[in-house]
Amino acid sequence: MRNVLRNIYLLLMTPQLLSCQHEQVKVDFASIYQTHEITKIEIINENNGQHKIITDPKRIESWVNRVGNITFIRDENQEERAPTLLYPYSVKAYHDEQEIGDFVTGKLKGVYYKSNPAFNKQVKNIIRFSQLTRD
Repeated sequence: MRNVLRNIYLLLMTPQLLSCQHEQVKVDFASIYQTHEITKIEIINENNGQHKIITDPKRIESWVNRVGNITFIRDENQEERAPTLLYPYSVKAYHDEQEIGDFVTGKLKGVYYKSNPAFNKQVKNIIRFSQLTRD
């Protein structure tokens, strides 16, 4: 009888335990980056070399505040990746001169996250409203 009860318990609990393993943890942008951490945003058009470096703290803070509540789900695949050839821009965040994020590949503080349409829209907005130039 004891073995039967144990088997029934295991049969009932196994699906619950397995579902916990696949639960996706969401984290918002503001918990990944504090406002003061991003001191520079670099935008480069990989097709023609035009670029823009944003260092104005107010502009960076404004953009970070707009994306602060956007949530991300950690990508199970943490292998290094290159930006897609379909998207010709590179948009990177820096703290001083150290790169801390690649907004096109979804690598934030060394961790890859799944694509997020709301965040992608904000990345496209910062590109669109930045005047890219050549050296």
